[in-house]
Amino acid sequence: MKTAASALIAVAMCLACVPPALGRLTVARKTASPHAHLGERYVHANFRVRNTGKYIIRIKKILVSCGCTSATVTHKLLLPGQKAVVHVRVHLMPSRGKITRVVTLLTDIAAQPIIRLRVVIIPLTAASFNAGQAKKKPASK
Repeated sequence: MKTAASALIAVAMCLACVPPALGRLTVARKTASPHAHLGERYVHANFRVRNTGKYIIRIKKILVSCGCTSATVTHKLLLPGQKAVVHVRVHLMPSRGKITRVVTLLTDIAAQPIIRLRVVIIPLTAASFNAGQAKKKPASK
């Protein structure tokens, strides 16, 4: 019984020595603004992330703000210096004005457990396209 208790204490002490995930996940940009052209059903955005810390980082979960949005990552475990890409796809529903979708990465980083990425879409409609063309026309004499 003493041997089992001693072994358990030794394991607990060893686990206490393991540093928490002290990694650092750097995101090249946290907001993407892809263009939604007339008639498009989907808009895609990519976010590049990199482990700039000294320890392995694990992306535990990816959450999206809406059922019309999906997100995947190329690597869920990132070694120090390793890069990954978060692919986001937004299904465009008929709407007016700006669309904002949020993708949340849940990580095992003690100091940075939540990372939010935003996709901001301003749909280009026929009216906005025609307004842009009207500005380009030279003045008639």
